[in-house]
Amino acid sequence: MQNYEELNKSFINGQWVKGDSERSYDIVNPYDNSLITTFQLATSKQVEEAFDVAKAAQKQWAKSTVEERREVLHKAADYLKEHREEIVSVIGRETGGSVLKANVELHLTLEFLE
Repeated sequence: MQNYEELNKSFINGQWVKGDSERSYDIVNPYDNSLITTFQLATSKQVEEAFDVAKAAQKQWAKSTVEERREVLHKAADYLKEHREEIVSVIGRETGGSVLKANVELHLTLEFLE
């Protein structure tokens, strides 16, 4: 998993792209107000592109079989398990919550995916 401070981009058409807007948004830890990262916001044109790509992908997803969908969800669950420690850390920092709470949230997500 890449360092979460680098996850300040939008995922559009299979690629992580920096927002082209002049505006940005600071993500802070609500517990101590420390800066986690600054997210460069996307322009309305980038949002429209992301929507169009997602709409086209939905048509393909709708044609996939139950087995194909299950495989995608299992791959997502495997990824979350493999990177559990870092993901729990990110959840804790961005919510200001405890490690225990973050572990419970991830556990519930994994139950849903499996």
